[in-house]
Amino acid sequence: MKRMSMICLLMTALLAAMPLAEAAKGIDAKPQLAVLQFLYSLDKQDLAWSKDKAEALQDVLVTELSKSGKFTVQRRQATQAATTRNSISTPMNIDRATAVKIGKLLGVKYLLTGSVTEYGVADNSATAAGDGPLPHASARGRHIAIVIKAQLIDTSTGEVISAEEVRAEQPATSVFGVGGGVDDNRVFAKLARDCAQQVSTKLNNVKL
Repeated sequence: MKRMSMICLLMTALLAAMPLAEAAKGIDAKPQLAVLQFLYSLDKQDLAWSKDKAEALQDVLVTELSKSGKFTVQRRQATQAATTRNSISTPMNIDRATAVKIGKLLGVKYLLTGSVTEYGVADNSATAAGDGPLPHASARGRHIAIVIKAQLIDTSTGEVISAEEVRAEQPATSVFGVGGGVDDNRVFAKLARDCAQQVSTKLNNVKL
């Protein structure tokens, strides 16, 4: 009789634990993702771009992708600590072998990497040779824009499974344009968030 009671208690405990196990399984089912720091693909000496802005963009991408619920996203600090500890450099274009190596070192299934291809004050009505931001554009038609290219990479194969380009802009209100000041930082934060939300929306529709 005592043995039967013990068996019944064990069965009850197992049945009670099953929903928790299923819930944990659902959480673990979300693929792990790390967001690498986005590089500036134009003039590396451009004062409009900085390490602080690169880290801020990385942070907002982590936040928006986490909110989407499609991935379990590694915190920027954890990613940076791992890349520093393992002396990992992140080139503009990551080849397959490097992507696989970074994925193993970070312990993630996917990497999000990319570059900033435009960031600055431009004037659609201005006439100038060449393309790109015009830092001394006149007040007429001036706007601040940021364009980023993002790639989602499967670290088991090094294959790029999604490549996206997004843009955000707004009229320039500061006479100093881009390059410093509270107003500029506030504008950058808004544009970075807009771009991150666009990337998150696009990746949410990618079949993994």
